[in-house]
Amino acid sequence: MYEEVNDVVQREESIGQDPEILGHLASIGIKKGQPFKPDPRMKKILSEAADLGAVTVRTLASQPRDHSFYYFPGKGVWTTPLYGGSYEFIDKNNARYLDVRTYIHFSAIGITPVWRGFYLRVGLHGFYRHPTRWQQGLHGGCTA
Repeated sequence: MYEEVNDVVQREESIGQDPEILGHLASIGIKKGQPFKPDPRMKKILSEAADLGAVTVRTLASQPRDHSFYYFPGKGVWTTPLYGGSYEFIDKNNARYLDVRTYIHFSAIGITPVWRGFYLRVGLHGFYRHPTRWQQGLHGGCTA
């Protein structure tokens, strides 16, 4: 995965990229114009970090902490990764919805203003059903 991120950093212009993200990438050795050659110790650290990140995002997506994710609060089943009203994941106090951004990028590849009806108040509105400890998830074998 990190090799793919490095490929993107090498191909894309740095101008216009988020300096904070570029700083995080630089801290693990991914820098524009420089080879990415992690030693075995760093490869182990990066692999463990990727595994931990994958578990974290699955947890956030399957059991969101904030009740605003749920279509029916208190039921804990149907959720949306699109709450908050901003395709930029910014709330009214200019703070970023980190769990929302994480959820949408786990569920989809990218984000666009169209997802939240930015243009003409029309857009995509997705929802997901996740099983809980007490309920069974949906599967393709049961169709009407």
